[in-house]
Amino acid sequence: MANHQAALAAFFLFVLAVFSNFELSASSIVCGKVSCLDCHSDFDFSGIKILLKCDGEKKPVTIMAA
Repeated sequence: MANHQAALAAFFLFVLAVFSNFELSASSIVCGKVSCLDCHSDFDFSGIKILLKCDGEKKPVTIMAA
């Protein structure tokens, strides 16, 4: 009986640990253009971070250009 209770407690602790880091998020693909006025013509924009704020959202989101 003690083993059954210990196994049940371990299972609930595992479930609690998994769901404590669980975040719901919605993702979408954003298409747009990025330009740089002082960069050379063949500048590679991949890897730069862009701050994006949508209407109706409180927090801006940092995204990385692909």
